[in-house]
Amino acid sequence: MEKTFFRLVLFLIFSLFCGVIYGQNKTITGKVTDENGIPLKGASIFVRGTPAIGTTSGDLGKFELNLPSGSKTLVFSFVGKLSKEINIENRNTVDVTLQD
Repeated sequence: MEKTFFRLVLFLIFSLFCGVIYGQNKTITGKVTDENGIPLKGASIFVRGTPAIGTTSGDLGKFELNLPSGSKTLVFSFVGKLSKEINIENRNTVDVTLQD
């Protein structure tokens, strides 16, 4: 009985700890277009300094990215366009226009 209670308490503590860690992440969404407003499918979006954390834009240029806590800057790039860095500290949505 004591072992079961102890395991239950450990499970609850672990679950709470995971919830706190997960709660520190945030999701950012947006759209990537060219200078004519045309959506860019396949644009790369990643956290500066951590290219492994990123995504690509979809058919309509839209993207969604789950960010680890402490993420401050996103890098946007597309073949034939100038890359752009955007500060995202206090933002949940970012729409970006990439220039030739």
